[in-house]
Amino acid sequence: FRKLPGRIRQAASGSANPVAILTVCKYRTLEDAQSMLESGGADMIGLARAHVAEPDLVAKWRSGRSDEVQPCIGCNQGCAQNLERNIALTCLVNPRAGREAVWPRLVRDQAREPKSVLVVGGGPAGLEAAATAAERGHRVTLRERSGALGGRLALAAGLRLREDFGLWLAFARRRLERLGVVVELESESTINAIAAERPDHVVLATGAYPVSYRLPDGHEALTLDAGARLAAAGQSVAVYDETGDWGALGLVEHLAACGARVTLLSPAAGALWRTTVYSTTTTFARWRERGVRIRTLRRPLGLSAGHLRLEDTSCGEHEVIDGIDQLVAVVPPRSNAGLEAGLAEAGIAFSMAGDCVAPRNALEAVFEGHRSGRTI
Repeated sequence: FRKLPGRIRQAASGSANPVAILTVCKYRTLEDAQSMLESGGADMIGLARAHVAEPDLVAKWRSGRSDEVQPCIGCNQGCAQNLERNIALTCLVNPRAGREAVWPRLVRDQAREPKSVLVVGGGPAGLEAAATAAERGHRVTLRERSGALGGRLALAAGLRLREDFGLWLAFARRRLERLGVVVELESESTINAIAAERPDHVVLATGAYPVSYRLPDGHEALTLDAGARLAAAGQSVAVYDETGDWGALGLVEHLAACGARVTLLSPAAGALWRTTVYSTTTTFARWRERGVRIRTLRRPLGLSAGHLRLEDTSCGEHEVIDGIDQLVAVVPPRSNAGLEAGLAEAGIAFSMAGDCVAPRNALEAVFEGHRSGRTI
């Protein structure tokens, strides 16, 4: 959309009266907006989603605290998608959005009694829980089993055209450092170790893990995680999606951008049914340009020697697609809640947030992480 203001100005250049050009759509930083103004492309910029993500955007920018600005990542999950579903607007990176009357600013919601808090898991739920608890005055340690923070959101940030998720991850890391949260990477949490430490409260944010999808003929499809790491250039890749959600959208975008020939298979009557039309309108246009094929009402039955056998989910008829090199199955992951029973048995106060409760999206994970940090 960035080219449109200039075209409008050019078209209006012959007008007898001056025409002011106002532009909107994905201006996420004031630097970005300022650049457009200075180029003469527009006279006024509207930053809607950027202010939903960070209500103090202008104040922080003016005071030289731009590194503390909570960035809009353009995901559309809490804003456009909720409005499309007739649900109150909120924001993935700003769970307070739409709940300001219930959740005051954290500086006005300090803990009555500072406690020692252990957050287990460094995905989006854990990152938000740790920062929220620390900002309320608790002493927080964040423990992550792997060598990096971010969880499945870090996987998403590594996909082509989904890199903006990395903006929030970078912000979250800066926030933890600013608040003095102790971060322990490559550190396994066990019931015995937690019981020995005896924190006042534990937040379980251990996420979910991918599950394999085996076809009736015994062929095991690649998981979403494996598909994201696939060297796909020049290959023909079929993506079977049982979720209709953002993970499949991101994977297909990534594979197509990397030069793969992609076919999206959906068992439903449509594709990406859990995402928003606000996003899919432009997504499908890009896919047409990149030659992505969409086959609805299809379920894979077998893959052998490049021949992918499909079943029509409406009538049971079979067909074969030839020349398929790889099959990726996007199916719901499985919750990793192994510590729950042990913590309850040990009598340690705890709460849970994110995919360890039930596999969903980062929108719910960040919300539940924030809620956990609020209620300690």
